[in-house]
Amino acid sequence: MGRVHSLTCTRSDRLCVLEKETTLRFSVDDLTGAEVEDYRTAYPNAPGRRGGKSERLVLLTKRGRIPFMEFFSGIGMDEMAVQKAAVDAFVRQLGQPRLHIERDERLLAAGLGGIPFLLGLGCLVSAVVEYRRWWDG
Repeated sequence: MGRVHSLTCTRSDRLCVLEKETTLRFSVDDLTGAEVEDYRTAYPNAPGRRGGKSERLVLLTKRGRIPFMEFFSGIGMDEMAVQKAAVDAFVRQLGQPRLHIERDERLLAAGLGGIPFLLGLGCLVSAVVEYRRWWDG
């Protein structure tokens, strides 16, 4: 978690570049669309999950299906629908020169990791203050 996932397709270069954990390059001509796919999660009882299922955006190509992200955080479901529509419009409208979609989860990861860190730091400061009161007192 905490990565930027992006897809950029340029008709002039005839190239799509999907950047996530690794970089994948494929021809613009191979892209046939996108769909929202239900998939099984590793956390069947997680809040907001329907019996261990969630959704993710999947790119459809002539060579197979490519997940835009391996998982979807559940935040920004409207964003996923907009991204699907953007991919489908790019495939249909041959005059559209460029497609770029992006999902930035760095802020989410900072919040998930930062909150416990700040709580721990607060506990440490509180313990030091109490120790000093005890020592001085």
